[in-house]
Amino acid sequence: MNNLNSILELYKGGHNIIKVLTEQFSDQFDKDEIIQISYAIQADAYTQKALAAPELERERGSVFASVLDGIDGITSMLEAGVGEGRHCPQLLVN
Repeated sequence: MNNLNSILELYKGGHNIIKVLTEQFSDQFDKDEIIQISYAIQADAYTQKALAAPELERERGSVFASVLDGIDGITSMLEAGVGEGRHCPQLLVN
């Protein structure tokens, strides 16, 4: 993949990266690899946003924790989304 910067720019512009990668690189990567590449790009973007605005992440974690506290019977939690995984630390401290 010799044009990663253009893929990142398309992602930042709101394009469907799985569609772009499929159209441009389906001869090089299978569907699972394309999904993995797309997730890696998204996860990095989420991480960069979280690092750039830690106070917002703390606020968001506090709101999520308040919502979860209002639900009876929760004894454990699984956060399966890689990109959304950035919320877990703030949920745990709240």
